[in-house]
Amino acid sequence: MNIFIDDLIRKLIEIRKDGYYYCDIDFLPSDELDGEDEPACLSFAATDDGDICGVDCNDGIEVTEIPDEELEKYGYKNHAPSPIRKVIKDIKLDD
Repeated sequence: MNIFIDDLIRKLIEIRKDGYYYCDIDFLPSDELDGEDEPACLSFAATDDGDICGVDCNDGIEVTEIPDEELEKYGYKNHAPSPIRKVIKDIKLDD
């Protein structure tokens, strides 16, 4: 599964800012999702209560599979990503 790295970073920062340090990441193939036009995606659950409880973190930022056509055109080292992607300019975590 190919993803846009900045989407993954954003999702992990969102989980971290919610106060979690650990999470479970699952891959959901497109055939396991509601609707046939949905791309494959990563599903996130923050680990809480010493791994007794998982907190669903799948709202907001989505980490979905990138279409092959986009990768063929933009998937090169030091090449700008597709203009439909939001690139992270700076990362700061407040502790």
